[in-house]
Amino acid sequence: MRVLFMSEHFWPQMGGDETWSVELLRRVRERGHDAIAMVAGRAPGFPAKEEVRGVPVIRLGLREALIARDIGALAEARALAQSTWREHAPDVVHVYIAGPAATIVEPGLAASPCALVAKIDELIVHKSGRLEEVLRRVAARADAGAALSGLAAREIEGLVPELAGRIAVIPHGVPAADIPAVPRPDVLTFGMLARLVEQKGVDIALRAFAS
Repeated sequence: MRVLFMSEHFWPQMGGDETWSVELLRRVRERGHDAIAMVAGRAPGFPAKEEVRGVPVIRLGLREALIARDIGALAEARALAQSTWREHAPDVVHVYIAGPAATIVEPGLAASPCALVAKIDELIVHKSGRLEEVLRRVAARADAGAALSGLAAREIEGLVPELAGRIAVIPHGVPAADIPAVPRPDVLTFGMLARLVEQKGVDIALRAFAS
């Protein structure tokens, strides 16, 4: 099976989505499937094409072109996206609906129809309670959806009723083998592992345990 994974960023850029996605694609390829990543962003110093942990990665530079309002760079990014879609001829496309990556989906499906799985950014849902029209349109035509929690799935169904009953709850995880075994402590211990950014709510966790 040929899989095209579309996201805004990718490893080695740091973040939960960047971490789980490279692990997911690595495991999919280990099972014999032809999976590649097509990434909307291309930070300075990153090549347009490379291999990360055995996963072919195409970085479009679409986000940067939009921010700079560079029509030429935007045209190049879209051309690279269209040629990648055409050459890979995916059986399944997984798109992370959070920004410019989703805008590639409609022309891609028009040129080469395939199954579509949509993962919607839960932060967009929680903070704004709405989706931009192009993002909602792509989500609505998906064959299946993915969410991090039951709450997020219900909120997404409220925004995209076309996905009702077709959203799987798939929490992010890490390989169990990477976690060393330790003796069970005598007292209950809590831990939180996250980037120190506002959206992760580390300050809320600290206040909660302090009280």
